[in-house]
Amino acid sequence: MLGFITEVLGVNFDLIYGSYTYGENLGLKILGVPLVICLNWCLLTIVSADVAKLITPNKVTRILIGALLMTILDVIMKSQLQDLTFGYLKME
Repeated sequence: MLGFITEVLGVNFDLIYGSYTYGENLGLKILGVPLVICLNWCLLTIVSADVAKLITPNKVTRILIGALLMTILDVIMKSQLQDLTFGYLKME
């Protein structure tokens, strides 16, 4: 839910991530955010938490590593979407 809220703030008010929009190719949108992006945040959370759990048993360190992994994966994926010519993501 937090991922969806941050996406809504970004798409509609240019907050947090700067100015960007999602193209029509990602399907149904709620408040300008494609539903598939919500699925993306869920998968990022699960994968990042599992990888962090493999790296360290310390709960605080796992949280920090998980957050860092989520950020890195999100930046990589969005930079790739921006480079595609299918209109998935437009960052200004």
